[in-house]
Amino acid sequence: MPQSLATERRYIQTYLKILFYTHALRRYDLDPSERDRRNLLLLVADEFQDIITTSEDGVSDHKVIDRIRGAGACIIGGMQSELSADPAIGEKKRKVLTLNMRTRFIFRAADQEGATTSADFIGKHKVWKRSISTKDLGSRTVTRHQALEYRIESSKLMTLPNHKAVIVHPSKATVSRTIHPLYN
Repeated sequence: MPQSLATERRYIQTYLKILFYTHALRRYDLDPSERDRRNLLLLVADEFQDIITTSEDGVSDHKVIDRIRGAGACIIGGMQSELSADPAIGEKKRKVLTLNMRTRFIFRAADQEGATTSADFIGKHKVWKRSISTKDLGSRTVTRHQALEYRIESSKLMTLPNHKAVIVHPSKATVSRTIHPLYN
């Protein structure tokens, strides 16, 4: 579609997304055994922030995403940063939306704020820290204390190599993998 039709493209994409949601939600009209036999539905949307919508009375992404997951549907939404959705739906609704998006592939962060948000999502863990202090006569004091540290620092998320992703499972288990492109 030509760039001159950007607004029309957004309307069509939003319409198709709402049709996807409606199709997925209609699965709740089926018997649970029949619903379990249905195939997985995928909505793959690059630049997902361009089609995110919010509505108090209608279909909103942040309100429907958990229900369609239960109906056997999945959204794969690519954004430059988790914060990219804020202008469209606001911070609070974006947090609800992203918390319901369970597995995350985190690539190199575009900015510090996005890196910090991703590091917060990955989480912190307890580590033992040790400090050693010495006095004049050669006596030494060793102190140990527990501290919380990010599992992956935001600075590391900003310097990930090309095609390297930190994959975060809903259980908070993380793994780093290189995802090679299909083309050069």
